[in-house]
Amino acid sequence: MTIEKHERSTKDLVKAAVSGWLGT
Repeated sequence: MTIEKHERSTKDLVKAAVSGWLGT
């Protein structure tokens, strides 16, 4: 279950990175 939480965090991080990249 910890892996699922980590995967979710990674996905959120990627989403934030993409959002910032698109915003730039």
